[in-house]
Amino acid sequence: FIRMPEVTSILPRVFNEFKKVFNLSETVKGKYAHPEIFYQRGWTPPFTELALACRGRGLPDAKENWFIGPEFENDPTRLNSFNYAENIWPEEVPDFKKVMRELYGVLYSCGQEVLRGVGHYLGKSEGYFDEMIRGGPTLLRALNYPPVKEDQVGKIVWGCQHTDINLATVLPASTREGLWIRRRDGKWMPGNAPENCVISQVGDMLQYLTAREFISAWHEVRAPNHPTTEGRLSAAIFIHAHPDFVFDPRNPRFPPITASELLYKRLKAIGLA
Repeated sequence: FIRMPEVTSILPRVFNEFKKVFNLSETVKGKYAHPEIFYQRGWTPPFTELALACRGRGLPDAKENWFIGPEFENDPTRLNSFNYAENIWPEEVPDFKKVMRELYGVLYSCGQEVLRGVGHYLGKSEGYFDEMIRGGPTLLRALNYPPVKEDQVGKIVWGCQHTDINLATVLPASTREGLWIRRRDGKWMPGNAPENCVISQVGDMLQYLTAREFISAWHEVRAPNHPTTEGRLSAAIFIHAHPDFVFDPRNPRFPPITASELLYKRLKAIGLA
């Protein structure tokens, strides 16, 4: 948990704009869905992602989301890659762009500080992680988990058990409970941050880089076991290494691999690529 009252103060405005976007009709939102770039920008429809842990059960996540990434002007070489597609903004909700950019900035700064602390612990040189993530395709995700209808109780998955692909994830408080995180001892605990705090989680890239000295955080979002009239709004920023960065922990179990290759393998595994 990291104390960040500046995030808490903007969340009412942020979630108000999220609600406007996700309340748009599926026809309208469908204009902003781009499977050709693996949904890494714009709208991802419900029931698109199928986490590996739910593959046998055939229950894709009921959530929908909207991705934005970093903005690099006048750099066409970046825009040739799905890592750096242009951001997509819904013209029907003009203020969504403003709150997403604002949230991106404060959560990115938090993730940067977390990784600096990790670098200090690992004995890395100052700026090691700053350089690794500079120019990286860090993503901010607006998330909407739908209300649970009476006939869906016990039959709907909001977010199946999974780990994140990236280095570190930062999550502000959501509009309702639901996040659960697995501890090292295998027990699950609610992911409820103290007031004015955010949660930071280890992702697969950091686990790979450290040959599992840091372990990816298994987590899930559990739907209520009763009907609801309201869903759950949430957000998360996924701090990524630059695509060309090579993860090489000097361990035969973890051969060298670029951040881009590792990302693509995971996107393919969950059915987006």
